[in-house]
Amino acid sequence: MTLQSVYGSSNVNAIGYDEPTKTLIVRFKGGSVYRYTGVPPYVWRALLGADSKGRFLASYVTRAA
Repeated sequence: MTLQSVYGSSNVNAIGYDEPTKTLIVRFKGGSVYRYTGVPPYVWRALLGADSKGRFLASYVTRAA
């Protein structure tokens, strides 16, 4: 899977999504890579459109994981 670079984020470097497994992959600026499973496609689409990727992740992904 190819990760998409995230520009203008102070915390998130790149994101990617594998729809068949519903896995969201996030690479942070510090180099850590997290995989979140069970992420619905609508959450991925919302993340792509979010003004702040880090804030969206903190509010809607990491608390639910």
